[in-house]
Amino acid sequence: MYYATLIFQFLTLFLLNTGFILLGGRALKDINLELGQSSLRLQYFIIIAGVACFIFAFFIPTMSAMRIWLGASTIVTSLYIAILTFTAVKDAKSNTKRNYGISGSKVDKVFNGLGAISAIIVCNTCGMIPELQSTLRRPAVQNMRKALYVQFTVGLMFYYGVSIVGYWAYGSSVSSYLPNELSCPKWVKILINTLVLLQSVISQNVRP
Repeated sequence: MYYATLIFQFLTLFLLNTGFILLGGRALKDINLELGQSSLRLQYFIIIAGVACFIFAFFIPTMSAMRIWLGASTIVTSLYIAILTFTAVKDAKSNTKRNYGISGSKVDKVFNGLGAISAIIVCNTCGMIPELQSTLRRPAVQNMRKALYVQFTVGLMFYYGVSIVGYWAYGSSVSSYLPNELSCPKWVKILINTLVLLQSVISQNVRP
């Protein structure tokens, strides 16, 4: 059981870290599109994001060195959620033609369902960090449980809250990358994608 848990945990974190790099590349590409047209394709921005993650991890190699960056990560995440939610709610008021039906063939629905399940699993793994940090104090078990309770209530409320607001505002045709749907000034889109890029780099390094 120990080795099975170790293997699944490693695979989950590996896929999650890979996802952060892909997300950072996507955000970087959108920033580039807002600033001006470029011939670079998505894979080049993914490489740039990966290099940025490597450089950050090289200079900030341990959890103890992440002190100020954890605070910065909290601020970045809070700003992202606030701006995204406010803009989505504003768009929802003007968007009266929302369709909540599930479209596509049976195969599409199956794969979309599997993708949704994987996203839920990834969200639930975010409790690992507060769990690990809480074990540094005694009594370790009680502190670990408190951290997990907070993560799986308050933490998931924000994770799922953004998804629910996005679905409510734009319907079932909403993009998998929610910032693409926002009707807002150019500088707001650049700001949101910059926050996504920064959070991707920091979060990728936080993962054990």
